[in-house]
Amino acid sequence: MKKRLLALIASLVMLLCLCACGETTPATTEPSGEATKPTTEATQPSTEAAEPTYVITVVDQDGAPVTGAWVQLCLESCVPAMTDENGVANFFLEEDDYKVSFTVMPVGYEYSGAEQEWYFADGENTMTIVLNKLA
Repeated sequence: MKKRLLALIASLVMLLCLCACGETTPATTEPSGEATKPTTEATQPSTEAAEPTYVITVVDQDGAPVTGAWVQLCLESCVPAMTDENGVANFFLEEDDYKVSFTVMPVGYEYSGAEQEWYFADGENTMTIVLNKLA
């Protein structure tokens, strides 16, 4: 029951974050004088053959990948991503000074230290976060 509740909460958080990431464009008048409909478009660029601008890897204390962990990059708003089978989450965002955190701590893990937020080192765009696997 607890796992289902956490999964539901994680899904709701992701949905809210994705809704907040959209940008509404007001109606504009074309040179012909016809108004266009307002649109909502995602702010992330196309990922076709593009390299991620930020890569976060989540592992346990033994170096094993943590799959299904929800991490996020935050500035004025947050963009979440889930780690794949290699423990990797890719982000396709403009370069900036993002704060990194978990949307929800993965079930069966805890922070390995006092840090619960991370920042990329100057000039870096990759990061590895180590979590402790609970016994």
